[in-house]
This record gives sequence, C-alpha cells and structure tokens, in this order.
Amino acid sequence: MYKKYRYLIYRAWSEYRHELLFGFWAIPIILLVRLIRPLVHIRFGKLRSDRIGHYVYDYALMIAESELNNNKTIDLFCTHYPVCNEQFDKMIRRRSFVRDWVRYLLYWNKAIPFGEKHNLQNYIHPGSRDNFGWLEKTNVHFNFLSDEIQIVDNWLEKHNVKKERFVCLLIRDNAYLPDLRHHDYRNSDIDSYLAASKMIADDGITLIRMGKKMEKRFQLEHPNIIDYAFLDDKSDLLDVWLFANCEFCISTGTGIDAVSDIYRKPILYVNHNPIGHIHTWSDHIVAPKYLIWKDNGNQLTLSEQLEHNYLDINDYTKKGIVIMDLEEQDIIDAFRERLERARGTWQETEDDIMRQNKFFDILKSWEYFSEYHQFIHPKARVGSSWLRKMGEEYLV
Repeated sequence: MYKKYRYLIYRAWSEYRHELLFGFWAIPIILLVRLIRPLVHIRFGKLRSDRIGHYVYDYALMIAESELNNNKTIDLFCTHYPVCNEQFDKMIRRRSFVRDWVRYLLYWNKAIPFGEKHNLQNYIHPGSRDNFGWLEKTNVHFNFLSDEIQIVDNWLEKHNVKKERFVCLLIRDNAYLPDLRHHDYRNSDIDSYLAASKMIADDGITLIRMGKKMEKRFQLEHPNIIDYAFLDDKSDLLDVWLFANCEFCISTGTGIDAVSDIYRKPILYVNHNPIGHIHTWSDHIVAPKYLIWKDNGNQLTLSEQLEHNYLDINDYTKKGIVIMDLEEQDIIDAFRERLERARGTWQETEDDIMRQNKFFDILKSWEYFSEYHQFIHPKARVGSSWLRKMGEEYLV
C-alpha cells in the first residue's frame, strides 16, 4: 500500500510540479472567478494540440455545442506540447483565448473543490466524434488571413492547381506513429491506390497525395497528380488550406482529414476499420478492410465484426481474425462512387438502398450503437460497391 501511494505521489509530482511550484498565484484568481460567477462565468480548458485529429474535432465540437446552447461564458485555454500544426494553432488563437499560463488556473480550479462549473474539460469530447450532429447544425469555420491566402495562391499557381478542382488523398502507412504498432491494422500500401488515383486524375481533377511523414513516394507520374508529402515547399498552412478547400477528401482515417469534415467536404474512408467506429455524422462513404476467420477463411459477418470491434491489432490476433486490405478494383470502385456521389451522378439501385438500410438496421441493434452513432447524417453510408461485393451473407 505504501509503494502504491508513493508511486501516485511521484506521478502527480512529475506531471504537475510546475503548477505546484509556480502556480500559487492562481489560487486567489480562482477564488475570485468563483465569486463573480453570477455576473461573469469563466471556464478553463486544455486542448489536445499534439494530435491534429483531436485538436480539430475537440475544439470544433466544443465551439459548435457552445453556439447551439448559446453559452455566454468566457473560455480560457491552454494546449499540449508539441503543437502538431502551427497553422491550425494560429487559427484557434485568433478565435479563442489560448495562453500557456492558463494551465495553472486549470490545475488549481480542479485542485480546489467545487470547481466543476468552471472546468471546460467537461465540454471537450476526447472521443473526437460528432455523436449529436453539432457540426451539421452550425457553421464552424476558421478564416484564413489575406497574406495566408496569397501564399496559397502562389503555391497553387506554381503547381498548376485550380481552386476547388482538386482532391486530397491521405493514406496512413508504417511511417505514422512507428512507436505505436498496435494500430498497424489501420495502415495500407500506397501502391494499391495507383490505379484508382489515375482514374481520378484522368477525369481532369488534380489529386494531391497528402502527408507530413510518409513511408514511400507515390510511384505514378501524371500531370494531375502531386506527391505533396515529399515536396520541399509543403507547409502547415497548405496542409490545412488544402483539406479545407478540396472538392472531396479520400482518407484511411488518420487525423487531418478532420479539417475536411469541419469544412463540410465529402469524404471517402477507404481501408477503414473497425466497423463500429465508422463516421456517420457527415457526408461520408466508408469502404472497410476485410476481416477473415483464420481457421476457415470465411469473412466475418457484420454482426461478428461488431462483436469483435477492436482498436488493438493484438486483440484481432488473439481471436484468430486476419485483417486484409481492399483489392485494387475495390479501391477503384470506391473512388468512382465517391466522385459520382459528390457530383450527383451516382445511380442508386433499389437493391443498393435495401442493403444500406439493412446495414444500418444491424448497426442500430449493436449494444454500443448509442455511444458512437446518436446522429446519422442522411448522406452517411457504407460504399454501395463494397456492400454488393460482400453479398447477402454479410448482412446478418
């Protein structure tokens, strides 16, 4: 028991020693803030700025919720370090009060009892999921300054990219978080996207392969394809602007695609898993990876996938489940469906509608459905091409 408490004290000291040593000045401010709450309601929060997906979603959802509830609070933030994207950090700081020293106010507000009403962490949603459709009901955008737009315009002209006539492609691979191998099931090989990317480029759309740190180059020469991930002139500003202004986004689900989402751009999630965590709050199409029983080679049904809805590759291995990437033709079909749906030319059949409805009926019967999917956007769907291939035996 003594060792346990000693460890807890050591951990608290390691994490909060700066607040304890240098933050005593915050105590009278906290007491004053509570005293004046009937007149002015001040709250303190910390944004997770070390991961772009969390940074974008957590902040955008909190702002959307605040607008919907017509909150009249004064909100002060601090952030984690390091900051994952300097441009998005600037845009947030232009809109909200973000200072490093707010960490002391946040700490002492939590340390002194009865500070719940001043704790913004209660309103920051760590799951980064829009379960209540807040983004659809609000208009949470972040403006670019004129000098930033000029930098972007110069880059677009240099690379011959027309505004709103380009697509962002973001494929997570083994270079992403190399020290966290338990999420490797989310990775895939960029080479399997070459044929589908060529189809998009042949249609006259510029396809920009995105990424801050990628494993290998895009092995396809085409006047309408830019391997941005390996350009010397890429930047945090361009990262955000391109995802915010693309015609649509194609991603395996890896973080910065959240920018496209909050700017209400259509998204295709391809080779995405697990099935229970698919995004259903926006105009999203999902084409998941295949899950196969190792002992007999059969594909898992939808109900079985929901039963084995794991976030760690080791859990799949323990259960004898093999995760397989989509085939090249599957990816082509998914790309084509996203393109045609974005342009309103996709032809939906009665069988497609039936399969889609059956998929969501099964999803709604999942015991954790309400935890992840309380709001379903009318354009959220699993790829029709993918469901056709899976067949009737999948939807049980």
